[in-house]
Amino acid sequence: MSFKAIVLIALILIFCVYAYLKSQVMGSPDSRFNQTTRFVLARRPVMRTLLGLHNPGDARAEYLTNSGPLVVEWFQPITEDVNSQVVQQFADLAGKYTGRQAKVIFGGSVSAGTITLSALDNLGLKGADVPSGSSIIYVIFATDYQPRDSAEFSTTHGETTMAISLNANRQFLTNYPGDLNNYLLSDMLRGFGDEIGLNRQTTDSSCIMDSQAGENGRPLEYYNRSISQDFCPAEQDQIKQLKLQY
Repeated sequence: MSFKAIVLIALILIFCVYAYLKSQVMGSPDSRFNQTTRFVLARRPVMRTLLGLHNPGDARAEYLTNSGPLVVEWFQPITEDVNSQVVQQFADLAGKYTGRQAKVIFGGSVSAGTITLSALDNLGLKGADVPSGSSIIYVIFATDYQPRDSAEFSTTHGETTMAISLNANRQFLTNYPGDLNNYLLSDMLRGFGDEIGLNRQTTDSSCIMDSQAGENGRPLEYYNRSISQDFCPAEQDQIKQLKLQY
C-alpha cells in the first residue's frame, strides 16, 4: 500500500472519529457520553476547542484534577472599584476545594455600562502574569450585562467565565448596601459551582447552589441576614465525589 493511501485512510479514520465525537457532544445532555466521557475529553483545552465544549461544566475535570496553579483573573468597569479582597477570598476557597494553589490577577478594565455576554469572547482575557500550566477562571464584574433575566445577579458564560452585575446586586441591596461584598462572594462561588457542575436543585438556603438563591423573590430577611459564604457540607461532599470520577 502506498504512503498516500495510508495517509488518506488515516485522514478518513480521524474524520470519522471526529464526526462521531461531535455527534455525541450535540446529543442529549443526559446521555452517558455527555455525563461521563465529555468531561474526560474536556480536561484538555485543545479538545474543548476542537469539539466545541464550551458549556458550563466542561472545564470541570481541568479544574478538579490538574495540579498546576488555579488562577482567578478578574475585571471591573473602568468607573468602578471592586474590593479585591473579595476576589482573594473566592480564590482561596476555590483553591481549597480543588486542592490547588490559587493566584489572583487583575486583568484590567471593561467598558462602563451594559456589556453583551457574547462580547466577552473577544476580550482576549489573558494576564501577563499567568503561570504556565494554569487553569484560569475569568470573573467579569460589569455595571450590567445582557442578556440577563430580571431576577438574575450573575451568570456563567462558556466553560471558564462568569459575569456579575453590580447594578443588579446594588438594586437588590438598596436597604443593605454594606452586604454587597458578601453577595459578590456568593455570586462567585455560585458561578464556580456551575462551572464544575454542582447540583442546582437544592432548596437548602445554607447552600450556595440553593435553586432560589440570588433571586429577587428571596430577600435578605429570608436568610436572617446570613448570606452563605462557603459551600455547605452537602456541596463539599459533592465536590469530593466529582473529583473521584477522574
